[in-house]
Amino acid sequence: MDEINAKAPTAVVEKEYIISSADIDIIANQYDISIDNIKTLLMKHRGDLYKTAADAYTVYMGNQNVLYESPIYMLEKNNDTLGVEDETDPKIKLEKFDYIIREKNRIYQEYIKRQYDPSDEVYHFIKLPMNPTAIVKEKKNAKKTEFVNKFIVNYIEDEMPLRLYETNEILKFKITDADFVSKWSLEDAYIFFIKPQIRDTNDINGEQYIKYKNKLATRILKSTLKSGEIVIGGAIIVYNWK
Repeated sequence: MDEINAKAPTAVVEKEYIISSADIDIIANQYDISIDNIKTLLMKHRGDLYKTAADAYTVYMGNQNVLYESPIYMLEKNNDTLGVEDETDPKIKLEKFDYIIREKNRIYQEYIKRQYDPSDEVYHFIKLPMNPTAIVKEKKNAKKTEFVNKFIVNYIEDEMPLRLYETNEILKFKITDADFVSKWSLEDAYIFFIKPQIRDTNDINGEQYIKYKNKLATRILKSTLKSGEIVIGGAIIVYNWK
């Protein structure tokens, strides 16, 4: 009896994790994501800072899916056996075994569904901030409406240097510059931005627009822009677009 009682506190400590400000600071100092997201990832990994940091990087790069995942190994990792090893009643012991098996199967089936959801597609893209230091090809699994209306629009709005009062109508133009397409090995590439990003440097506020000019996006769209027009703020290139 004493031996069983001695084990009980250990099981509780192993299953329970309490978020600490120190853990939050460690992740926040590495990646600029929200505190709520950090807390979600810390709870997901039960304080495992290495796995939390890996998921935090994924969120930082624009993939929010990891926030809604439950690790398939959670029961096993946390020794969550429901005390079945100490259960003496055969009926209850079988019930606990059955519960553990069903729970692990449920987690696994949810994992498989998320991984192979046919409604999701893989989108290949390049972010174009106003002053890019490097060209990085990235990819994201998402539904088309979510990718365009949330991911792309959110990025553009975050990169917007001016407060806009116009409707955020999404514009998409095919990139036809042969040298540009060849240099970056892009096929079926389009540049996405919103209508208010096109500004005329000849109007009364022209000078302030120039300092927010996205030189690369303006160059890509030179054949469609009127004389004096430029693109301000960030844009996104999506290639292999279907």
